[in-house]
Amino acid sequence: MYQTYAHKKPVAKTEDEPRRRHWKWLLLLPVLLLLFFGWRAIASSRNLAKVKSLQEQMATATPEQAVAHPNWSMGAKISIDSATMMNKGLELIEAHHLFAVPYERIDVVVHPQSLIHSLISLIDGAMLAHLGHPDMRVPIAYALHGPDRVELPVEALDLAAVGELSFEEPDIAAFPCLGLAREAGEAGGMAPCVLNAANEVAVGAFLAGEIAFTGIPALVERVLESVPAPPPAHFADLFECDREARLRAEAELNAVAAAPEAGRR
Repeated sequence: MYQTYAHKKPVAKTEDEPRRRHWKWLLLLPVLLLLFFGWRAIASSRNLAKVKSLQEQMATATPEQAVAHPNWSMGAKISIDSATMMNKGLELIEAHHLFAVPYERIDVVVHPQSLIHSLISLIDGAMLAHLGHPDMRVPIAYALHGPDRVELPVEALDLAAVGELSFEEPDIAAFPCLGLAREAGEAGGMAPCVLNAANEVAVGAFLAGEIAFTGIPALVERVLESVPAPPPAHFADLFECDREARLRAEAELNAVAAAPEAGRR
């Protein structure tokens, strides 16, 4: 079977035609740039509005609301650390020291189902995941008996019943404690000691109603900026650094009490 093709007669091109084509693109370029940057501005404004809305909610959060974790039952202090994501920051520092892994190779992801507790990337691109129910009895038992596993009255995980596992990037702007923890870990020395001491004082103050939820990272940041944290020469240096950080945090709280509105912004 044959097909016939109709060939158009060649049309002579003038010297001005390439120029006209270039002018068309030049005229179209501002429109494309306007559309691109307009879309970026809209997306940025939506994200900013989302962050501001979340920050407004956190600014008025009560201790009862912050302690009410949807999956874990961990006690007030650790539940607040979970709400501020300071617990992930502390785990970041722990992982760095326990496994001798550089900070730039450790990432944090938000996992709403709280079923995957760690992920390890292998050199072949595969990943190993540790899955289990959000039950503190499991990690406590392993800490006491590891590397052996002991039988516990915990049901096996039913993945079909779970249905899906989701992940998202942490929002550092909304949860600055995570960023502060990474910065303290990377700074080294006794900065993690200052971080921990300041956080414990800040969480205690929030639970006592002395500062707002958003006052926790603000207090931790001020203490980190004001307390020297050189490398310890002796174990006693850590105790002294801890004491100094707590005193500084208490002084900051007294300043907040003197100007309550400033401390709650």
